[in-house]
Amino acid sequence: MRKQFDFPDGLEHILFAKDAFMTTYPRACFTAALAAAMLLLGAACSTPSTRIKDSSQDYQRLPADEQTLVKEGKIRVGFDRDAVYLAWGKADKIAPGIKAGKPAETWTYIGYQQETVQHFDVIPRPIGRHQFSPEPITTPVYESHPYIRRQVLFENGKVVAWSEGQLP
Repeated sequence: MRKQFDFPDGLEHILFAKDAFMTTYPRACFTAALAAAMLLLGAACSTPSTRIKDSSQDYQRLPADEQTLVKEGKIRVGFDRDAVYLAWGKADKIAPGIKAGKPAETWTYIGYQQETVQHFDVIPRPIGRHQFSPEPITTPVYESHPYIRRQVLFENGKVVAWSEGQLP
C-alpha cells in the first residue's frame, strides 16, 4: 500500500509540477528536434524529379532533348529560366543587370565545404588540495566555408553562359 504524505501548503504543487516538467520537457525537446530535422530534410531534398513533379506543366512544354537533360540535372546554352530551375533548383542569389545593352541576370548557387579543425585548450586538473596541473585537450570544431558552386548568365531570358565552380 502506498504511504500518504502531508505536504506543507503549496509544496505539493511544486513537487508535482517538477515531476511533470521532468517527464514532458525531454519529450517536448525530442519532438521539436525531430520536427526541425524533418523540416530541414524536406527542404534539402529538392531534386530534378521532385521539381518536375511540382512543375509538371513547365516540364511538359520543354522539347524532348531538354527534358532528358533536365531529368539528369544538366543545363545547356539556350535553356530558359524554367528549365534551369527544373534542373538545378532555386538559385541562392539572383542579380539582375545589363550586358551589351540587353537585360541580363546572373543566378548564383552557393555550396558549402565542411572542415573539421582541432581546437587546442588547457584545462586545470586537480592534483591535490588547492593544486592544479594543466592538462591539454583537443576539441573538434566544425566549420562551413561557402563557395560559388554554379553560376548561370541569362540574356533576354535565355542561358548564354554557365559554369560549375571548383571547391576552394
